[in-house]
Amino acid sequence: MKTFTFRTVILSLSILLSLSQVYADVTKTVGTSGNYSTLKLAFDAINAGTIKTGAITLQIIGNTNETATAVLNASGSGSASYTTVTIFPTGNGYTITGNLNASLIELNGADNVTLDGRVNQSGAANLNIVNTNTNSSARTILFDNDAVTNTLMYCYLKGACTSSTGGIVYFGTTTGSTGNNNNVIDHCNITNSGSRPANVIYSQGTSGKVNSGNSISNNNIYNTFTTAASSNAIYVGGYSTAWTITGNSFYETTTFIPQEDLYTYNVIKINNTSGNSFDVSDNYIGGSAPQCGGSAFTVNAAKAHSFQCIYLNVGATTASSVQNNIIKNISYTSNSTNPWQGINVNAGAVNIGTITGNTIGATTGTASITVTGQVNNTNVYGIYLAGTVTVNCQNNSIGSFTAANSTASNATNFYGIYKKNTAGTTTINNNTIGSASTANSIQTSSTSTTTDQIVIGIYSAGTGSTSIFNNTIDNISNSGTSSNALYSNNTVGIGTYDGSNTINGNLVHDISAANYTTVAILQQSTTNTTVQTITNKSLYNLSNTNSSSVISVIGISYNGSKSSTNTIGQNFIHSFSVSSSDNTSVMTGIDLISGAVTCSNNIINLGIGITNNLGILGIRENGIAGQSNIVLFNTVYIAGNPSGTTANTYAYYSVTNKGTTDIRNDIFVNARSGGTTGKHYVISIPGIASLNIDYNDYYFTGTGGLLGSIASSDKTNLAAWQAGTSHDVNSLSINSGFTTAGGISAHDYYTSAVLPIAFD
Repeated sequence: MKTFTFRTVILSLSILLSLSQVYADVTKTVGTSGNYSTLKLAFDAINAGTIKTGAITLQIIGNTNETATAVLNASGSGSASYTTVTIFPTGNGYTITGNLNASLIELNGADNVTLDGRVNQSGAANLNIVNTNTNSSARTILFDNDAVTNTLMYCYLKGACTSSTGGIVYFGTTTGSTGNNNNVIDHCNITNSGSRPANVIYSQGTSGKVNSGNSISNNNIYNTFTTAASSNAIYVGGYSTAWTITGNSFYETTTFIPQEDLYTYNVIKINNTSGNSFDVSDNYIGGSAPQCGGSAFTVNAAKAHSFQCIYLNVGATTASSVQNNIIKNISYTSNSTNPWQGINVNAGAVNIGTITGNTIGATTGTASITVTGQVNNTNVYGIYLAGTVTVNCQNNSIGSFTAANSTASNATNFYGIYKKNTAGTTTINNNTIGSASTANSIQTSSTSTTTDQIVIGIYSAGTGSTSIFNNTIDNISNSGTSSNALYSNNTVGIGTYDGSNTINGNLVHDISAANYTTVAILQQSTTNTTVQTITNKSLYNLSNTNSSSVISVIGISYNGSKSSTNTIGQNFIHSFSVSSSDNTSVMTGIDLISGAVTCSNNIINLGIGITNNLGILGIRENGIAGQSNIVLFNTVYIAGNPSGTTANTYAYYSVTNKGTTDIRNDIFVNARSGGTTGKHYVISIPGIASLNIDYNDYYFTGTGGLLGSIASSDKTNLAAWQAGTSHDVNSLSINSGFTTAGGISAHDYYTSAVLPIAFD
């Protein structure tokens, strides 16, 4: 049995007392009447080991005026020794202030520091931390040299640094080993301190020691863009990765007026192609109050400035994420040709809305966002995709958006989702562009009297592969009235212009224009190595409101490659309307302009209720050299009762005879009747040498006639053939260009009172 002597007991008690002094929690006060009059003096005491303990609490008991930077060094650096440092005010309205061309507070490798601006760590944000200096090194908070796991919360942070590489809160470089990581800025109110800063939050790390894992969350960031230079609310630059920017509100309480041209304003800009796994989610951009509240976020100046709400120029290793951001309640006026973009992916692998879609504008109402151009051919983009790797853009809503122009003759063009002419794999799925319930949800309001004005729901010129699935494009209108040339001024639901494109399961309806052309789906990717597939739900309620010009309304316009396997199938196309009194105007269900394509299992229903005297073409083909069309199992129905001078109408119409055409197992019906001049035909085909036509049904109930020249000997046969009510083609002697061997099959079947087939 061990015996304890009096000396042993005294020694043990001494050791325990010494340990309790080292590791006991310590509270000190900071303020004029406190233990330390300034935060700098308190930090100096910690750095010197004067306060040497485990958990240190610094209570702010009054205002402090910092005449030099308050620097807190890392525990273990010099004599500093602590486990945590917690700083908070004990009363309302206290301010830590300075006028320093340096950092007001610097966490120099410090870890586990919490600066909590709530009174006694409870309630709302209260403590003010303010640096009024405007010079290039002026910062309010600096994280550097491996500052890790610190939290800045519930504070009013104010600064005025005008340097393009400065910020109110600055994440800097390191001489350490890891970078400034896993720091949190949460529930703060961040604004200017009298002059507006170039950046609010800025990060520029060190090669091989990147600033990573930092979180900017639930802050109100307002009145921060400078009028005198390009400016960012949050700028995450080089050697920074895996940041989370979530739940923040960005707004302006007064009208913002840029002073000069060529300024670019970014709300959230992530600019590091070596950085990955960024998370930008649940943020609010717009309005004059948190969560896009109050009056509109208004920018108005006759200068060539531009605005990007969310900009990502990021890496391709691990995808970054942009989810559930709300961008609305904005009024923006500029004379830049590219003044406004909601989300811009300049580079990198990014998932946009794959978990929860982003909203740009609103799903109901009109003019939640108004962008007014002041020069001709202004371009406005909801989502702009320029990256060359994999980008997934899904479940997003773009609506209640007006693109205007201050000059009626000028055009302001609008693109809902725009894929630039770069490589990469792009998925554009389940997005809504427009509104299911509000007419003219997206509108270009300029009449654009002399310049073609473009409105396109989804635009893809990507040279790689693009999948456009299950999107809804509806209630979009183009007020432009210029009608200079076909396709130069499109109003288009979905347009593809390069690369391989699969357009599947989309719903496109209530698209209206007043200029030359309204098209539900426009396909103009003609590169021979590309493949095009167009299979959709419904394309309907396409209209053109121009009352006098020659106009065109088209369900699907196809201009594709000649050597690949392309498909147009299972589209339901119906309910077009045209206001023009010019009877050379035309509506077309499917327009086969060039290339090789199988057009099958489509349903086209046009002309019901249309009494004006325009041309109607169910399926039209150019029939040019090199074109090859296989037309199978389609149903085309043409109806209506026009009067007066009337254009011809056709269920199927081929322009020339130089291509290869295979028409089989289709149903072609022309029930349109009326008009003093035009005829209503089921099918018109010129003398095509490479024609195969078989097993089709042709029905005709209206007033038709023969088109072109028919040999006199055939006219006798035709007259006899017409006397019946139903006929097999084999019972009719057609001229040599259309013998059964040449392509007209004995299996084709007609029912009519007047021959409904027209031959040239």
